[in-house]
Amino acid sequence: MRFSFIAAMLAMWSAVCAEPLVSINNVNPLTSDVGYNVVIYPLDGNLSPVNQIDALKTIVVFAAGANNVQAQIPASATPYKFVGVRVWYRIAKGTGIVPVYWGTFDHVQAAKAVPAGTPLDCTYTAPALTAGDLTCALVVVAPPPPPPPPVACVRIPPATPVTGEVTDFTAKMTDSAGAVWTIAPRVQPGDTVPGQVTLKRNGVQQFGGIEYAYRKDTDPKTPVCVADFKSGPGRSCFNGSSWVAASGAATIGTAACP
Repeated sequence: MRFSFIAAMLAMWSAVCAEPLVSINNVNPLTSDVGYNVVIYPLDGNLSPVNQIDALKTIVVFAAGANNVQAQIPASATPYKFVGVRVWYRIAKGTGIVPVYWGTFDHVQAAKAVPAGTPLDCTYTAPALTAGDLTCALVVVAPPPPPPPPVACVRIPPATPVTGEVTDFTAKMTDSAGAVWTIAPRVQPGDTVPGQVTLKRNGVQQFGGIEYAYRKDTDPKTPVCVADFKSGPGRSCFNGSSWVAASGAATIGTAACP
C-alpha cells in the first residue's frame, strides 16, 4: 500500500505550505530498498500562465534521509523571471510502497530577475519529518579579470647598455608568422660596435650587429624591425622575405622603440 504519510503531506501542502518533498526525503520507516527520484524546474513568471522552463530541467541527487539537499539549476540562454520551482517526485520502490508513486507541487518564492547565463543554487533544508525549506539564489559569477594593458613595443635585447657589451642573450620574440627571433653576441670583427647584438630568425642570422630588434604588439601584423643606427642604415623592417629601409628615429640605450 502507499504511505499514508505521503498522502497526508500532500494534503498539508495547500494548507500550511509544508513541502511534500519531506515525505520523500524522510520515508518512515526508512528501508534500504527505497527507490526514488526528484526533478525540479524553475517557474517563469513571464509566462502566462506561470509555467516551468522545460529546458532547465534539473535532476536532484540526494541520499534518503539527508537533512540538506542542494541542486543547481543551469543557466538559461535568455533572461527570465524566477518565481519558484516545480518539483516532480517519484517513489519507485520500497517496503510497503506500491511501485511507481509520483506527484508534483509548485514552491512559490520571491520573484527575481535571472539574467541570461546565470545559474541558480537551490538548497532544501529538511528537519526530520517536519516541513523543511526550499530556497534558490542567483549564483554570483565573478567577472573575468581585465586583460593586461597592451605592450606598446617588445624589443630584444630589452635594454641597450650605455657602455660595454650585452651579456644576456635569453630574450626572444615571436612574430605574427610564428617565426622566432633570437639574439647572440655581435659578430667580430666587422662593422659592429660595442653594445650591439647579432639577430637571428629561426636560427638564421639576419644581422651581425644591431642595437635591437622590435615588434609593436599593438598591431599583430606589424613586422619585426631593427634599429641599426651605430653601424648601419638606421631603421629597417622585415617584409616576410627581405629587409626594407624605413624612416623614423630610434631611441638608443632605453627600452623605448622607434
